[in-house]
Amino acid sequence: MGRGSRFTWRCSRGIEDGLCPLACVALEPDRNAELPTLQGFFLQLVPEVRLNSYPGLAKACTAYGMSEAELRAHLPEHNPVDRLAPLARARVPIYHIHGDADTVVPLEENSGELARRYRALGGTITLNVIAGKGHDLWPGWFQCEELVDFVLVHARRAAVHQTEPPPGPGASFR
Repeated sequence: MGRGSRFTWRCSRGIEDGLCPLACVALEPDRNAELPTLQGFFLQLVPEVRLNSYPGLAKACTAYGMSEAELRAHLPEHNPVDRLAPLARARVPIYHIHGDADTVVPLEENSGELARRYRALGGTITLNVIAGKGHDLWPGWFQCEELVDFVLVHARRAAVHQTEPPPGPGASFR
């Protein structure tokens, strides 16, 4: 994989649309083996990061090809909130935007818990909590100035890293 950039955007539409993109760290360990060499960021709206919170193990188990009991027994291997260490080591910044009135994907059990764990691992996360908003497609999610600024800053950084030639014999460093 080598050096490159990765921008992951997801507005979840439930279990049928796939689980939280942070789960890729758990679902694709070979692809993410070189994650510490990547430049990129994660941006998520009202994200589900605890399978036992949402969508619930009974629904999530089918996405993993397991029974509910098997998924429960192996939850730390698949639960996105339990798979943050590679992202923190790679210094991948995360931006979550979540409504405090979300009853489908509860804020504290998902984005709140992820933020606490990611910071404890030394990762950088911005958790933007929107007062009075639930789990919906409110246009303000996509018009948030802080979200746009985060994307622009990190996309520019990723683009700079992507255009730099990889170091090799005779390479000069600035």
